[in-house]
Amino acid sequence: MDIKLLQNLVGKVKGVKKNETVVVIPSGKASGLLQEHLVELSKQNIKEFDVLVIGEAPESAPDGINVLSCKENRPLGSSGAFAIGQILGYLLGYRFVINADADCFPQSKNLVQGLVEAARVEKKVVLPAIDEEGKKVIFCINGYGIVSREIFEKIGFQYAVLFKGAEDIDFQLRLQSHGLLSQASNLRTTHPYLSMVVFEIAAKGAKYLYYYRAGPLLLELGLYRAICSLNAKDAFLWAGRIIYTYCYNFVFSVLVSKVLFCAMLDGFTINLGKKYGKEKFCILQIEIDGDARAFFLDTGSGNEKQTAYFGEWEVDIGLFGKVMRRVGHVEKFLGLVYAQGDYFKPSERFMESYEFFTPYIMFLKPVWYKGKIYSWGKGAAWLPVGIALLVVSLPLLPFIVALSLLKIFLGGDYPPKIGNVRRMLKNFEKIVL
Repeated sequence: MDIKLLQNLVGKVKGVKKNETVVVIPSGKASGLLQEHLVELSKQNIKEFDVLVIGEAPESAPDGINVLSCKENRPLGSSGAFAIGQILGYLLGYRFVINADADCFPQSKNLVQGLVEAARVEKKVVLPAIDEEGKKVIFCINGYGIVSREIFEKIGFQYAVLFKGAEDIDFQLRLQSHGLLSQASNLRTTHPYLSMVVFEIAAKGAKYLYYYRAGPLLLELGLYRAICSLNAKDAFLWAGRIIYTYCYNFVFSVLVSKVLFCAMLDGFTINLGKKYGKEKFCILQIEIDGDARAFFLDTGSGNEKQTAYFGEWEVDIGLFGKVMRRVGHVEKFLGLVYAQGDYFKPSERFMESYEFFTPYIMFLKPVWYKGKIYSWGKGAAWLPVGIALLVVSLPLLPFIVALSLLKIFLGGDYPPKIGNVRRMLKNFEKIVL
């Protein structure tokens, strides 16, 4: 594998390798965040690591931090930068490569050294705990996950073609299937919270449509891996996830936004070259006792329509707890459809108790708040229409998935290992960029 294969995407690496561990940080246009991130890294107890910046180089490096930089010849996005950063780290001879979002800051003073020690002992990819603004703790490869050369040679690199929102999950799933994933709860970082449910994706704006599109492809890649490994159980589970995701996203994409619906279909059919442009989203917030609790948005052409989403923070309550919570949600939802009283003029108590249901209930009837009516702008008739369209299209899903699996096979770049990483980069440049 030759470092020249990257020349169409990135420039020459500037700087000198001094340590065996490198922290890869995509900077893009987030130079302010990058500078702050480097300052936080300079507070590590032991600084036996280099930093490789993909994109806009920092203005200066804090004392004790050895920074290498590599400019983008094309806008790679964080997904492309992470995959290419892993490849560069491997080609430059680093023993360990750590991926870190520009806005994912170290919290533990021994974070990097602790990760290196754990990776040496366990011979696995080690993920530190990420505190998402105090709301929830997750583990993510792009939040200071450490990968050794041996694991790159066995599992491969991140799949850049997924491009936003799923390349990290796909990499973790591949690691998990080989028993090469470990978590270090004693090592911690901080990172802003981002939910990936359909309503929040709509609320985030056009940029996050690409995250939404990557979801179906992630599921199809899981099914592809299961079929290639002749694992019937996993294939059945991935097929079930695909059917559920298609049904759920189909109905609510139809109701919420045309462009959201198109992004979903593009994901299932692996139409990754489509660009959605700058969709207009109208965002408004209301407050309850000074605390903003709701998002109002529009995926249309301006302020003529308004839709609403009431957010809910989630905590990790385990698989059984999640199942039982969903059962409880269904029971409450069926009762709320016909509920009276403060449903039409929500009190703070109602908002706190039932905000999870608000986007769904608004498909059936409007919600009053402080003398105004907030709804999706579509009558209750749209819900059965969406379901009817789903029923008509569902028989086509097996053919869509089969063609997508064939497309993955013919692409020849998944999973991206040393032998076919050149093909992945060419497909990334051709399809995504």
